[in-house]
Parts: sequence; structure tokens; C-alpha cells
Amino acid sequence: MNEKQELRKEIRRKKQSFPKEQLEKWSQAVCRLLEQTEEFQKAETVLLYYALSDEVDTAPLIGKYADRKQILLPVVCGDDLVIRRYQNEQTLSAENPFGIPEPEGENVNLSKTNIDLVVVPGMAFTADGCRLGRGKGYYDRLLSRPELRSVRRTGICFPFQLLPELPVEAHDIRMHRIVTLPEETNQ
Repeated sequence: MNEKQELRKEIRRKKQSFPKEQLEKWSQAVCRLLEQTEEFQKAETVLLYYALSDEVDTAPLIGKYADRKQILLPVVCGDDLVIRRYQNEQTLSAENPFGIPEPEGENVNLSKTNIDLVVVPGMAFTADGCRLGRGKGYYDRLLSRPELRSVRRTGICFPFQLLPELPVEAHDIRMHRIVTLPEETNQ
């Protein structure tokens, strides 16, 4: 097993060691910190994500800002992510392999959409913006698209997911900012 796979297993074990209530509490705190960033406050169009059960939960954030900002969400389409506009809870479907609520409707034309901020989940991050994903490359392929290369990228994670270093490959896309809680929160 390679180093990235080992790290993913280790992070999964750590996530499972915390009660669901603790992860929910951290999710709320991380989302509050994200809201306070200048990039988020100034952003008119934000590409967020609906979380898997072990990721920072952004659903309350999506609901809170849906009438103030244009919220875009990724949709798994084969081996890639396409982007769709979030309208409301009623236009979401979880009929996909991951069981993640995804917006129905037309795909957003990225070359005609001005995205101000992309909020990205990950298995682990470093303070200087390296990211370890789940291993499928969905976000690396999406963020390497010419229309998104210059958009601000913010990774959000639980405090134990911020590591001193990660194995990095040429295709890995760095984040501009990482939002998490102080390490002492792990205790």
C-alpha cells in the first residue's frame, strides 16, 4: 500500500475515534471560521460541496447563504465533477453512488460563470495548502480546468486532518487557504 493510501486509512481511523457529536461541533466551528474569511464575505458566487458523513458538514452554510450568494455544488458525472446551481432542498437528489445530495438541473458553463471562491473537502491538508483527497482525483481534475485555475481555493477540515506534510504529486492542486480549528481542539 502506498503512502497516500496509508494516510487515508489513518485519517479514517481518527475520524471514527471521535463521537458524531464532536465532529458536528467542529463542523459548525469550522464553518463559522470560513464565514469570517474575507474571501467568503466578498464572494458573490461560491462553489461549496455537500459533505460525506465524515467531512466538515456544509449543509447549514449552504442553507444560510442560498438567498445571499449564488451557491454552486459539484455533481459526480462518471469520473469527473460537473457544477450545478443550488436552488433549494427540494431540487436535490441523493440518487448517486455516494448518496450525496446533488442539485438537479443543467450543468453550469464554467467559462460563462464568475466563481469567486471554491471550498474544497479533503482527507488531509498541510498549512501551506497541500491536499490529500480520497484518491479518485475528482477535485484535482476540476480545479485544473482553465476556468478555475485562478479562483481562490479554500480547504476546510477537522483539526486532526491538518498534517505537517503530505506526499505531493505534480497533478495535485494546492489550496490558497486552509480553514480549521487550532490543534489543541483535538484534545
